[in-house]
Amino acid sequence: MDERAQELFDKNKKARFFFVFYESMVACHSTNGARSARIAENIIMVPNNDDKNNMYYTAINTVENIQKRDEYAHNDPLWWGILDFRDDNISPCPDSLRAENFLSEGEINRFINALKGAINEEKEKISKSAESFIEALLLSDIISIYQLSKVFGTYGVSGLCNLLQKSAEEMQDGEKKIIQDHLVNIDVYDDATIYVGRCIQDTGENRTDADREDKANRSGINCVGKACHFLYWNSSRESGVGENYGPMHKDNHDKSVTDFMEIIKVAKSQHKKLQNYIIEQCGNQFLPGNLQNRLEPIFIPFFQIIGIKIKFYLLFQINGDLYGIWDWTSEMLPTKDEDIGEVVLLCKTFLVHSNLVARVGRITNLLIKKTEVEKFRSPEEFTQNP
Repeated sequence: MDERAQELFDKNKKARFFFVFYESMVACHSTNGARSARIAENIIMVPNNDDKNNMYYTAINTVENIQKRDEYAHNDPLWWGILDFRDDNISPCPDSLRAENFLSEGEINRFINALKGAINEEKEKISKSAESFIEALLLSDIISIYQLSKVFGTYGVSGLCNLLQKSAEEMQDGEKKIIQDHLVNIDVYDDATIYVGRCIQDTGENRTDADREDKANRSGINCVGKACHFLYWNSSRESGVGENYGPMHKDNHDKSVTDFMEIIKVAKSQHKKLQNYIIEQCGNQFLPGNLQNRLEPIFIPFFQIIGIKIKFYLLFQINGDLYGIWDWTSEMLPTKDEDIGEVVLLCKTFLVHSNLVARVGRITNLLIKKTEVEKFRSPEEFTQNP
């Protein structure tokens, strides 16, 4: 910290956010001219007080400032009211401002710890059968994705178990026993285990209703929702999204930024649609405070494939119309027939992703039930405003 920053910080201990921005501007000026320019041009400083209501003042006002320039809609998450919780210099959008430019370290850690907690919970829900299936595939001597795909397409999980058993017979006794112990745990009718068998598959595009409704609300006219390669549903409601511009796509790297903007916009519109649905169920224009807080754990999972890497993200609500995104992992796509390890690890990550989609549905349904209970107990709180 230089002398001027120390003087400001010592003069008023409550000016912690001003200090954060001063430090970030100095760092960006010395290491990243593009980001420094954006900070100088767009950031509007927080008032010099510690009021809880002003915690997100700088972020919200910076979003409003950036939204005055439509060109940022194609390359900056802030234009859509989304703070980027990724590390610096990560593509897509390596020069965009990060959450650390707006929030304190403690607030950032609070959100990330909540996201990590949800991911760990969903990892633990992977069935024992699927875990054993994955371990057996990793430990076996089978080195052909094509062979696995062909057997699964013809005989399903049971056919793959027979193939793994034959592979184990040719291995050393110790390795053979480990694989056979895993095979005993496999349930050929287990949904998660079957999911592993067909994790990598071709798919067409679907148009998202959540994005269509969000566009209509913003423009006042009928619109068409974005076409997405993957749309995930739970209880008939959109709960996740994915986009694939893989290594063979001619627009792969050229469209990675604009596609990233589109997919985070869709994820945000999905969250807003779920929120609006819950509010509609309560029959009022807003949720009571105790239920509003329960919206915070709804995290929308999404992913993007760029080149031979697939990146997994979560979108979450920070405050009102201010949202955040965070990348929780990435995996390499298989490029050769022998890339069994990449396929199996990717399958496991997609199992977690699938559980995160299901989690959105569980929390939404629970909130609807809580709304009905609160409406029964305190009907005066749910009376329509005139």
